Amino acid sequence: MNDIQRGFRSLGIYRMTVSRKNIWTYLLQSEKQEHKLNGMLISDPLTVLSLNALAEENPLLKAEMTRVGKINNL
Repeated sequence: MNDIQRGFRSLGIYRMTVSRKNIWTYLLQSEKQEHKLNGMLISDPLTVLSLNALAEENPLLKAEMTRVGKINNL
């Protein structure tokens, strides 16, 4: 784990997967290729990042359904 990831974890603003992991895996699928992306998700990006709105969802990007989970706050 690197310092950036460790610092982000200490904030407690990330979403956990069903298996209680803080790293999510997404599949980016196009007609020609498939890529896996890994990363942490912010539980409330509008508030945390002081945004007015989120970008539209990318239809080519899908979460691995076995890993979908609840927000970290219990």
